[in-house]
Amino acid sequence: MKTFTPQDYAKYTDTALKLESSLYVQQEMIQQLDRRYASQEPRLRLEEEPKQPALKTVGSNVGWIALLIIGLICFLLLFYIDSESEILAALLLLPLGGFGAVLVLGGCAGWLSDSQKAQSNNQLMSEYNAKLQAVRERNKSASAAYKERHAEWESAGAKYRESREFMLTQLKQTAAVRNVLYSMNIIYPKYRTIPALAAICEYFTTGRCAGLTGPNGAYNLYEDELRKNTMISQLNTIIANLEQIRSTQYMLYQQVSQIQQTTQRMARSLQRVEGCMYDIRANTEITAYYTGVTAANLNYMRIVHDLG
Repeated sequence: MKTFTPQDYAKYTDTALKLESSLYVQQEMIQQLDRRYASQEPRLRLEEEPKQPALKTVGSNVGWIALLIIGLICFLLLFYIDSESEILAALLLLPLGGFGAVLVLGGCAGWLSDSQKAQSNNQLMSEYNAKLQAVRERNKSASAAYKERHAEWESAGAKYRESREFMLTQLKQTAAVRNVLYSMNIIYPKYRTIPALAAICEYFTTGRCAGLTGPNGAYNLYEDELRKNTMISQLNTIIANLEQIRSTQYMLYQQVSQIQQTTQRMARSLQRVEGCMYDIRANTEITAYYTGVTAANLNYMRIVHDLG
């Protein structure tokens, strides 16, 4: 392997940075496709059936009829006694007549009350059954529509899996190129991240470093700036606070901005994929993106060959 010049280090780290960025975007696109397909899975939403109403307790009519009969017997007995002995009838008029009257009135009142309760219960059950039938009919229609939509969604799953496999193949090809680049063992694995690669590439591009190692090397300078908190090394934090690094990590700012723009543009393209067919290769913008990825990978392999 030839001795690297600062220009070689700049080209190497720039290539690694672009490959890592491409992998990041492609992974995001696959996740966006996954989320879109999952979000369009039909959901079966059934109405809750109404609860049966609380019914009033209704007594037995036999009991109320028995009271009426006993009360009438008391009156008949009183009439019979009166025909036999007026004195005895006079003595029994109040207790026997009053007892009979209470039984007759109680039987009539009880029978009337239970009749009203039964009528109220019948009305409640009639309304409940009507609501229950209506809910079940709507749920039946909803279930039939759900089965139809779910069948369409599952049918679209074949095209979704085909598109996902295509995207995954492109991702693996890019990862393979990246692995070939890293197999040269030029840069330590610790620094094979987008923030670290952008910083080190900028060091060589601006002439701040001539090599990777040593007191004045790129590794030492990067670690020193991390310790001084003059740069951010976590990609998620960088994305959330992009404008804050514009003046201190400009190359990283440019790269992350490009990643965001590409990711957002591809997200909009995925949303424009017609219907639920998920045929991403029918979308010219997505097709153009992956054509560019293939061309870029070929160019990166030429760079690897030149650097080797």
